[in-house]
Amino acid sequence: MADQLAVLLPVAAVWVAAAVVADGLPRLDRARALRRRTGWVSALVLTGLALTAAVLFTGLQNAGGTAVDRAAGRLALAAVPALLVAVCTVRRVRRLRAGAGPSASTG
Repeated sequence: MADQLAVLLPVAAVWVAAAVVADGLPRLDRARALRRRTGWVSALVLTGLALTAAVLFTGLQNAGGTAVDRAAGRLALAAVPALLVAVCTVRRVRRLRAGAGPSASTG
């Protein structure tokens, strides 16, 4: 169990960091800060997707009993909902970032 946790903990940490940064977006009052934070959210979401895909791909590619294999089995349950949320998040954050673009240069 501890070895699975060692594999899944960095993935979970990236997703939690993305959630914390995204949670602070509505409280921002400056366009420049909004644009910077949306960049961070985008980067964290894409990193989370990459880490999730890497664990799934590595773990499901072989049928061994390693920590990555067992972690991939647990992570596969959350992969589809995470992918759907990430697609919606990236789309909305890109629109928000584009909207903050013209204002960021003036304020």
